[in-house]
Amino acid sequence: MTSVSSTETTPIFFDVALAWGKEFAQSADWSDVADRMSLVLLSPLIPSKISQLDPTVLDIAAYWLIIDRNTLTWAPAEVAKELKNGNAVVQQYGPSAAYPDAPDAHVTILRDDAAEKILNSIASDHRQALEARWHIQRATSIHDPLRRYDQLGKMPHSVDEAELERVIRTLWVSTHASARGLHLNRDIQSDSFSMTAGELAAQLLRLSFVLEETAYPTPPYLLQALETTHLGRRIGSWISLLLSPDPIDRSQAQRSTEATLKEVRSILSISYRTKQWLNSPAAFPYRTRAQSGD
Repeated sequence: MTSVSSTETTPIFFDVALAWGKEFAQSADWSDVADRMSLVLLSPLIPSKISQLDPTVLDIAAYWLIIDRNTLTWAPAEVAKELKNGNAVVQQYGPSAAYPDAPDAHVTILRDDAAEKILNSIASDHRQALEARWHIQRATSIHDPLRRYDQLGKMPHSVDEAELERVIRTLWVSTHASARGLHLNRDIQSDSFSMTAGELAAQLLRLSFVLEETAYPTPPYLLQALETTHLGRRIGSWISLLLSPDPIDRSQAQRSTEATLKEVRSILSISYRTKQWLNSPAAFPYRTRAQSGD
């Protein structure tokens, strides 16, 4: 693409991604199911927030194509077979002849009941579900004759409390493990320190989102937590030090990690004060499965 400024790129990216999606939905491949399918643009976010993103995030446009389970017979054969077996299908596309400047497109094709399940509950392998829940609330409907998107957008607002606790517990235990690894790493300029620091920051940013939205975004959007969440704003300066290339900043972040975790724990204690996973996170991963709900 022609080199342009960030403020020019983001509206163009959004407009072209929408236009490409409309062309895709109208293609002959989907003509037999078009009246009962929905296409939504998950990425980028709503136009008012796109300008806050790093332009490198805008290389790929992600879509959900939701097919009514009762019309699979009329979907393309290779797609219908996978969907009938309960699988999603991911297709990748480059720019089209009509839109040569369009970003690469990743289209996830799934049944309507599968989409509802992802947004209604948090499975044990919860990361993809949580990311989907976050993005669907900021998605843009492109083709939706049944107005399915309106219903999908409401689903992430409710969640089972036990499922939510499991997510928070997993993030807290992982945070503690990463913090321990950071404490033991004395070479603050090493690749291993950078990897551990990034992992620790990502866990805390995800936790910041989950506490307020019961969902979190894909990695390129995690830093938004520093501005949009209560916990993110409280630990934002420490996160900045931790991710800094400056060894002095990194060293300062390493020394203050324990104090930061105490602050996070104080917030979690409001709801989970008596939970053993909060009070003894180092021991928790080694407990038996039967005890893991404590």
